[in-house]
Amino acid sequence: MLFCGIDGGGTHTRCVLIDGMGRIAGSGESGTSNVSDIGVVRSMLAIGEALAAAIIDSGRDEKPAALCAGIAGALAQRDELKAELSGMLPGALIDVGSDADNTLYASIGSGDGTVLICGTGCSVLSIKNGERKQTGGWGYLVGDGGGYEIGRMALARALAAFDGREKPCPILTKKLTEALGKPPQEAIPDIYAGGKPFVASLVSAAAGAADEGDEAAKKIFADDMGYVARCVSVGAAFTGSREVSFTGGVLANDCALSALKAALPDIVLRPIETPPQLAAAMRAAEMYMSRTLAETDEMQPEKAEPAAVQSSEETEPSANQQSEETATAANQPSEAAEKPSADIAPTAADALGLPWDGEDIDFSAHPLPTA
Repeated sequence: MLFCGIDGGGTHTRCVLIDGMGRIAGSGESGTSNVSDIGVVRSMLAIGEALAAAIIDSGRDEKPAALCAGIAGALAQRDELKAELSGMLPGALIDVGSDADNTLYASIGSGDGTVLICGTGCSVLSIKNGERKQTGGWGYLVGDGGGYEIGRMALARALAAFDGREKPCPILTKKLTEALGKPPQEAIPDIYAGGKPFVASLVSAAAGAADEGDEAAKKIFADDMGYVARCVSVGAAFTGSREVSFTGGVLANDCALSALKAALPDIVLRPIETPPQLAAAMRAAEMYMSRTLAETDEMQPEKAEPAAVQSSEETEPSANQQSEETATAANQPSEAAEKPSADIAPTAADALGLPWDGEDIDFSAHPLPTA
């Protein structure tokens, strides 16, 4: 039996399958599935691609019995996403939440606490006595910390220096030129074509410049982490705890994490070791086991009255009856017979069979590989 966890953000969608013993059976990855950015249809394509790749990687002709997905921007479209996933995996238990839910489960399970995600964007989720509070995470158009904002500010600063509106920032400009393959002023078509994920990928270039002492780059990280710190402070005040767990690619850069710690002297920041997609798979397994236990409890028979003793003529079938039942059973297909194995497609696209032409897709008509 397999359980599936999906973590979808503004840059990557990652999927993992675990078996009943908690061992990783397969994994897959695709591009962004942020619903706020690309809509439900394209988000589902990214989720389906990552899931199909994980099924192929597992080498098993088996669909997951339960799936938990934490997708950026999903809360407003939760019901629609859940319905689409149910169509993709008929009969499976499905739960959909935000990517912060995965991080929260990875850090504190079902308890109270505050978690920070700082990847392409920034979001803080806090829980206290079952009450949830989100801080930040409103998207890049209305002001958001994280990788996109850092990349955008780095490009803006380098272009301002090129114009003469700001002092030169030679190290930052050099790092951006290396990352872009050309000077920033010549890369404008590439930047707009690449969009948010492309801009967010420039975090590493900005971090490299800050590490080498570029003052403009250091200020970019200080400003962005100042925004993140204010979100964290609000979340920590909500729970009353000084400890905050964090994850996200931006904070893998020392300059970003150092700037955040400097802005939060009274907060203890703890990295989350469990990958969010694995935490989602663990939630899926827990959800399935909980339902199974509940169904088992419901099936417990009530104490029955002692049955009346029947005569041997009433309880034992005749020889003719036995022969008829045996013949009937032999002609019926056995429910325990092994189902024929379906071919696993060599690529995620083939496995999905979902060529997208911009129109809505009926995912229930395109099930994933099955036994």
